[in-house]
Amino acid sequence: MRSDSKIKLIGYFKVPSVQHYLVIDPDKRVVTHHLRAPGGGITAHGSTDGALRLDPPGIELKVADLFG
Repeated sequence: MRSDSKIKLIGYFKVPSVQHYLVIDPDKRVVTHHLRAPGGGITAHGSTDGALRLDPPGIELKVADLFG
């Protein structure tokens, strides 16, 4: 999991077209949504319920659906 939230995160966000990166922890049932912020920074927040809005491209995901 550490490589997903460090090494891979940095690598994916080096690609300018990547806007979102989700890390799903099935044991804790938490989704961490990393998002490219205006100005090029990266913000992150964790969710255990509700919905995630991935815009662009304009997709909404229910957190519960990610855990089956």
